[in-house]
This record gives sequence, structure tokens and C-alpha cells, in this order.
Amino acid sequence: MTQAAAPPKKPMSPRSLIGWVLLAAVLVFVTVYAVIPGWDILVAVMPTVIVQGLILGFVIAIIAL
Repeated sequence: MTQAAAPPKKPMSPRSLIGWVLLAAVLVFVTVYAVIPGWDILVAVMPTVIVQGLILGFVIAIIAL
């Protein structure tokens, strides 16, 4: 008995990609918020955190492909 071939993998939809990016951005934000005690410091590093979250999200999405 032969085994059926696996169906071809579908490309990731843009909606799914955006979901992964947002998830990674939130995770990075929460991590930095938990590590950095002062709100002033958090506001100062927020643009960096958002960029890192977006980059991490794209990396996760590419790996998930």
C-alpha cells in the first residue's frame, strides 16, 4: 500500500503574516515593559521596541513559510 503524497504547502496569506508581526511586536513590547521598570525609559525606547517587534515578526513569518 502506498502512502498518498502530502498536499502542497499553501503560501502564507498577508493577513496571517500581519498576525505574526503583531504577535511578535506585542511579545517584544511586553518583555521590555516587564524588564524596564520606569515608564519614562519605556517611552524613550518605544520606537526601537516596535521596530524590533516588526523585524522579529517578519522573521517568524518567513520561518513559518
